[in-house]
Amino acid sequence: MIYPDQGFMIRQPVPGDVAEAYERLCQAGYTSRLATAATSST
Repeated sequence: MIYPDQGFMIRQPVPGDVAEAYERLCQAGYTSRLATAATSST
């Protein structure tokens, strides 16, 4: 997650089923709205 590093939220654990759902969505092509690590915080 990049938002904790940018100061927008606290770092917290992501449940396994949520992480798996995220991976399935990415593999299915639902990636057009994802922020990247290179996204500026300004």
